[in-house]
Amino acid sequence: MTVPTGEQALKLEEKRNQFLALIRKTPGISRQECAREMRVSTFYASRLVPELIAEGMVIEAETNEPAAGRGRPSKPLHLNPDYEYFAGIDLQAEHWRFVIIDFQGNPKFTLCQRYQACSTREEYIEQLGTLFTEALESVKDIWPRVSALGVGVPTLFDKESGIINNYEILPNFKNIPVLDIYRMATGKPVFMSQGIFNLATFDLWKRPLTCTKTVMLTAQQAGVSSALIANGRVICGSGMKAGQTGLYGVANKQFLKDISGLHAIADSLPKMPEGFWKGEAAAVKEALRKPNIKKVIHGAMDSLAIAMVNIAAFTAPDEVIVSSPLLNGDNTIWKYFVQKFNQFREEQGLDPLAPQVADKSEFNAAIGAGLFALENQYPCCE
Repeated sequence: MTVPTGEQALKLEEKRNQFLALIRKTPGISRQECAREMRVSTFYASRLVPELIAEGMVIEAETNEPAAGRGRPSKPLHLNPDYEYFAGIDLQAEHWRFVIIDFQGNPKFTLCQRYQACSTREEYIEQLGTLFTEALESVKDIWPRVSALGVGVPTLFDKESGIINNYEILPNFKNIPVLDIYRMATGKPVFMSQGIFNLATFDLWKRPLTCTKTVMLTAQQAGVSSALIANGRVICGSGMKAGQTGLYGVANKQFLKDISGLHAIADSLPKMPEGFWKGEAAAVKEALRKPNIKKVIHGAMDSLAIAMVNIAAFTAPDEVIVSSPLLNGDNTIWKYFVQKFNQFREEQGLDPLAPQVADKSEFNAAIGAGLFALENQYPCCE
């Protein structure tokens, strides 16, 4: 038997990874359906499946469905969840989140820790390492099965060095060598991306229909960022620097994050109850009875809505999804935001487009970081 080498081996590896990605996007797909989607022969798919099963990467479920025509019934294909694990870290302004996921992208372990206030850059660097070391104590039995780590960060970073040059929300968070910190701590491959892209990656994995649509995802966190999903991919831009919606000149020559970001709102509205920041309907309704609070929130929502309408006017998405702890689907802030969003679209002569609330789990971005690591370990050219 001839063992493929060079370019031939690379193409074979890409084809195998495409096959795995297809099973990941459509769990339960058959060999015949895989062949049609990948535009290869059924013979090729039937030869590849036993190889992947033998390696433990794919499992073939039993079925009671009758065979279509002659031969055996086609069994549903799934990724083997226990084949390999991946880890994800999400760095935010206040919290450090860590997950381990299985090969299907399901969480096996989750941990959320609040940052301690730091007065120097060195303290942040030490804390990032300490949080990770402490987390490993909780997962030491399964950590050897982890193949790679994904790290999501809330701001721009240098793609080559993995250094965050500045995160203005944390004054001492400057020149932080995130990639080196975690490479040294893990001894495993580490892949770094912006948190907004990890939220979009999570959406791609968990909503298979997303692969057939253009989806605009906006996150209102400490700042404001957006990602676009198109043709089954997250559009990251040059140097993975797309997505930070600064939009200078929104009002009074301010950046969008300085009006609509949660950090800016918190500065304007100190001592708000925790239920408000979780978007609880009763807490939000009570807070908006006060004119000063209502003015700040409506101003933030007006700016966020018009920014998103402008972005959507260029990207023409099928769906608009908003991820924010403030914006639940049943509170008055959400209702006001949707009203203003479609008002601004109408003023631009655009059709109504109902925004949707993203999945509310606090670990989505961390899981997305783990999925990003998985995709980088099994890259394919689709």
